Amino acid sequence: ALAPTALPVRETNPWAHAPPAANKEVAATHP
Repeated sequence: ALAPTALPVRETNPWAHAPPAANKEVAATHP
């Protein structure tokens, strides 16, 4: 998964398989 390991729902995170750019965007908008 591309989601940060700090995320509680790492593998089940809907954004886990999104492009890296999208992950960064989500991380920025949803801290």
